[in-house]
Amino acid sequence: MRGRAARELQLFNERRRVANPGGYVHLHVCFTLPSHRRRAAGAMMLKWGCDLADALFLPAWIEASTEGNFLYKTFGFYDYEKIGDGELAGGRNMRREPLVRWIEGGKADWT
Repeated sequence: MRGRAARELQLFNERRRVANPGGYVHLHVCFTLPSHRRRAAGAMMLKWGCDLADALFLPAWIEASTEGNFLYKTFGFYDYEKIGDGELAGGRNMRREPLVRWIEGGKADWT
């Protein structure tokens, strides 16, 4: 099992790097126990991560389970690609573009 897990992680890392050559904020291992869902803990974590990504002018990236997909979409993530099969079937790699853009040359172009 150790070899399979290592291969799966390597595949995740490669897909993430290829999809985000200019850098990204990886929101990693974000989950809530079923008994504690619907209390805004996940939303608070996502807001923090998305705010950080926006401040850095970078996209955000997450490997999403089926259960988390709806929450991530409410923060502007979109399905980038389906991931894996087996235990991860139905999961998605999701990406969110930064909601702010840096100003080229230091001046805003308002035209």
